[in-house]
Amino acid sequence: MDYASHAERDRRWAALRVAMREDGLDALVVAGSDFRGQKGGLRYVTDMQPFHRFGYAVLPVEGDPVAVLHPVLAYDTLSDWVSDKRFSPTPGSTLAQVIAAFPRHHRVGLVAMDQAMRVSDHAALVEALPMTRFVSADAMFERVRRFKSPAELVGVAEAATIADACFARLLDIARPGRTHLDVHAEMLRTATALGAVETLFLTMYSEKGPGGAVPRITAPAAREIAPDAPFCFSLELTGPSGHWVEFCRIVGFSGASAGEMAELCEASTTAGLRALNPGTVGREVQRALEEGVDPAFEVCPASGHAIGQDVIEQPMIVRGDPGEQTFEPGMVVALHPMIHSKLAGPLGYVADTFVMEAERPRQLSRFPRQAFMAL
Repeated sequence: MDYASHAERDRRWAALRVAMREDGLDALVVAGSDFRGQKGGLRYVTDMQPFHRFGYAVLPVEGDPVAVLHPVLAYDTLSDWVSDKRFSPTPGSTLAQVIAAFPRHHRVGLVAMDQAMRVSDHAALVEALPMTRFVSADAMFERVRRFKSPAELVGVAEAATIADACFARLLDIARPGRTHLDVHAEMLRTATALGAVETLFLTMYSEKGPGGAVPRITAPAAREIAPDAPFCFSLELTGPSGHWVEFCRIVGFSGASAGEMAELCEASTTAGLRALNPGTVGREVQRALEEGVDPAFEVCPASGHAIGQDVIEQPMIVRGDPGEQTFEPGMVVALHPMIHSKLAGPLGYVADTFVMEAERPRQLSRFPRQAFMAL
């Protein structure tokens, strides 16, 4: 199935336009920049992904869309989803010209205004179009893109297969004395060779602090893998379709702590999955994740989220989150409880990507949630 087909493009545009009409929007401006979590919206509308700089998609409620991009992006390989591409050193002014040419532009929605849109571009829009009301359209945009089409799910499954292959390679090379950087380099090589477009590899461990154990989440460094503690990581990547997946299993080298932490993470994940039903809000899933763990241990207060062409999409699975957006069939969800002792001891982290279905979430990885003992 072609996840970049014009049929997929037309499906997305039609769904967005229905939502735009419901919200009384004449046009939509979607900002994207070369930063994880800030470019997925642009790709969702245009199938273009800036590998540097930034760009905008302008989708009118009727008529042809326009892409307004930094001039450097003219040298990238660009999608054919949008035929009108304008490369401008002053994007804000160009956006204003595009919007002013639409028959109606009384109310225009902005996506990623607080994240990816440049202040100077927003100022240029407001100054050039004083009679146009610009409003945040993030919530509307998330309502639409959270439901993945069959074509998108093919791309998600492809990314999950790449992540599994990376983990199989990790088990070959992760050894006490090797550094986190060594593992990161091999994950990057393996993922890229299999078609991954973007990768993120983090490592987790616990350190003793004055008040007990302190969890650490860091970029890979020259820190050596310890023989007496679980090796925990977060492997996040996109396949060719631009859809993210997250994956982690606990790897041990000498015994009990890895198995104990894997069992805790499995108990937490299982409890969370029982709560992850259609119509559930994220804070209820977080509560279940925490209640599934021995009180002597602490569960990270942010344990998951919807996921797509941005690594973090809505809804969130966060303690106390007041959001009312629910998980529904057709969504893709990353679940990643991180657990550590409240006093001292090892840290555990397990991550999986699931497709929400009518009966239960479907795990994409082929690896069971257990400790894996490396030689």
